[in-house]
Amino acid sequence: MTDGSLSALATEIPEREDLRLLLVNNDPWAQRVMRQELEMLPGFVIVGEGANALEAIRLASSTEPDVVLLDDEVAGEATVQILSSILDEAPRTKVVLLAVNVREQNVIRALRAGAVGFLSKDIRPQALSRTLRGVMLGEAAISRRLAAHILARAREEPRPGRGMRPVRSDLTTREWEVYDLVSSGASKQDVARELGLTAGTVRSHLRNLTRKLAATATTDRDGPHIADARPGHRAPHA
Repeated sequence: MTDGSLSALATEIPEREDLRLLLVNNDPWAQRVMRQELEMLPGFVIVGEGANALEAIRLASSTEPDVVLLDDEVAGEATVQILSSILDEAPRTKVVLLAVNVREQNVIRALRAGAVGFLSKDIRPQALSRTLRGVMLGEAAISRRLAAHILARAREEPRPGRGMRPVRSDLTTREWEVYDLVSSGASKQDVARELGLTAGTVRSHLRNLTRKLAATATTDRDGPHIADARPGHRAPHA
């Protein structure tokens, strides 16, 4: 490869920028531990620290971080309102909640309100680093176990209108294709074979589907289903 080719290639691959993080935790000791762990990892900059909801909203507005790591105890029952306020002030910011006990109903509520993830506080620093990098690529920050559970519940919903699409949808045409196959019981390997995709691409689609399903689903109690996915509606062009 010539020097000219190397130079051209270098201009096409952007340098990896540090992720700007805002930490919000009402426990000073836990906040300090989180900060120290993140500061030991390359590629992260702490741009602010808050101890309550008002500080979270104010700092999100003033610092516009890439990611807010928000302790679930700070949000409490006001999760929806706090997430809405943060995203109003900093619409490009991603919000990930941290909790001691990650309960499915809390995860779905947070994702619906605009969060991109919900993680256990026990997550290891290196795993958190990979997860936050994934968040910036559009991935959902939830455990594989929880993602599998949400998708399994989606499969249980009857789909008499399989193949039909709502007029307006956050899902791409490809995501709908993956969703149809998974809903019919296909494995990841089956989906990859049917659609001619790699296993990694299928996993990426499933992560995005999990996030979008939880954020846009409606419930008859706890059972999510895609709103208006009924006959008479066609898929939007991708």
